[in-house]
Amino acid sequence: MASVLDFVTIDEVKAALKIDEIGGNSPDDDTTWLSLLITAASRAIRNYLKADSTAFGDSPTTYPEEVKLATIMLIGYMYREPDGDEQKAFSLGNLPFPVTALIYQLRDPTLA
Repeated sequence: MASVLDFVTIDEVKAALKIDEIGGNSPDDDTTWLSLLITAASRAIRNYLKADSTAFGDSPTTYPEEVKLATIMLIGYMYREPDGDEQKAFSLGNLPFPVTALIYQLRDPTLA
């Protein structure tokens, strides 16, 4: 089930990452797994931006495209490497560089 704080929808993620089914699982399993990834990635992006729940409005249609794309990219990293970070795209406490490159200018610098 999607959270109202998610930056993207399951349909947007499936289309962008070209996901039809995950490993032959049932559609319900696919939806549950993707929902978890979407919520986790959205929270990570929101935390990086230091943005509260109202920073970009209350609907995915009001979210900046950079935020949506960064969220999808992060989901892609987590989806393709569920067991770890073999490509070393992450460093402790940071998002992958391509993700931060998209959203760095949106980060609130006034909060510590």
